[in-house]
Amino acid sequence: MNASKGAKGGESLDKNDFLRLLMTQMTNQDPLNPLDSKGMMQQFAQLGTLEQLTNISRKLDTLNTVQSEISRANAYSYLDKDITVRGGMARVAKGEVPPVHYKIPSGSTVQVHIRDANDSRIRTIEMGFQGAGRHRVQWDGLDSDGEQVPDGRYVYDVVAESDEGSGVPVDLYMTGKVTDVRFEDGRHMIRMNGDNYDANEIIGVSNESARRFSGRDPMRLRTDMTTMPPVLEPER
Repeated sequence: MNASKGAKGGESLDKNDFLRLLMTQMTNQDPLNPLDSKGMMQQFAQLGTLEQLTNISRKLDTLNTVQSEISRANAYSYLDKDITVRGGMARVAKGEVPPVHYKIPSGSTVQVHIRDANDSRIRTIEMGFQGAGRHRVQWDGLDSDGEQVPDGRYVYDVVAESDEGSGVPVDLYMTGKVTDVRFEDGRHMIRMNGDNYDANEIIGVSNESARRFSGRDPMRLRTDMTTMPPVLEPER
């Protein structure tokens, strides 16, 4: 008799298969040579362990589901917030370019090289001497000939040198407002400045835009205006 016939081919036995195997073994034992009680106790202990592991697995599945829902809810909270991610890429759209920030550990002379999708340098911006800390680069979207560049992605290459002429490390950051949140293959994708970023890339969140614009009241309508008297044409 095949004791494991309840299990599908290629799959591991579950607790029900284990019970069937045990009952089959007990049914077909030799009455003159019954099963060792010690061995039976070990089998029952294994069955209890299997039951506990099954319950733990179910609870972990439930916990993972709850954590996934919480993570989704947190991702939605990024909408309309200003976020910061690492990198030096900017997308030109209709002639407008978002700013890029860089951080240097010590005072340095800084140059910003802007490259197109073919890695060709199209513009160099001389920033001059900059103190230690974080600085902002606002490119006007023009190339070295003063022509407007076509819309697309461009890369900032920031080079910093100390007074001794040695290179200084530079950290690049991009900021912008979140306009969309998507879930792809278990990843939370955040859309900012026309490009998608993994939520794990976010290193800062603020509501700078809301603080800057939401507190401004629109101009109120005037209700104390009086109409002008009709214009009378002079008598001829």
